[in-house]
Amino acid sequence: DYGVYADQDYLAEAWACWWVYPRKWIPQLREKAPDLRSARRILDLGNGVGWTTAMLRQLWPDADVAGTNVAGSDQWKLCEAIARIYRFRMVEELEPADLVVASEYFEHFLRPLDELKRVLEQSRPRWLVVANAFTQPDAVGHFSTYEIGAEEVPGHAVGRRFSAYLKENGYT
Repeated sequence: DYGVYADQDYLAEAWACWWVYPRKWIPQLREKAPDLRSARRILDLGNGVGWTTAMLRQLWPDADVAGTNVAGSDQWKLCEAIARIYRFRMVEELEPADLVVASEYFEHFLRPLDELKRVLEQSRPRWLVVANAFTQPDAVGHFSTYEIGAEEVPGHAVGRRFSAYLKENGYT
């Protein structure tokens, strides 16, 4: 049941996730990975309360920047308000992008490799920046075990499989 994301109380969790993680590393992207500077279409997956997308827009002022979230949720509504100020778009469906940013995204799917495959097929990113926390089963919306194919996998083992799949598909 993914209904937790429609709960207004989840806004506090989304804010806390932004405050602890991407707020610190998103500003460093252009400096630590200079190749990313040429990105013209950027997609921020599961953009929480919208601040990661706003930061991406500020770092890439000439790019077309979009965020995804649970349509109709309070998160979505907050993101729409922030999008008007920072000039990014909210989209319900994945779309092609040069750069896809997925901070604290894939661990919210019971079948994270299936979601990764979907993202790669539909967005076809040249660059994919991923920060996951598969080992935090007590976090809201995370799982204690994940499904990869027909196998049930503990969170601490998902990251290795996730990375292996990315390497098999040409990502470093």
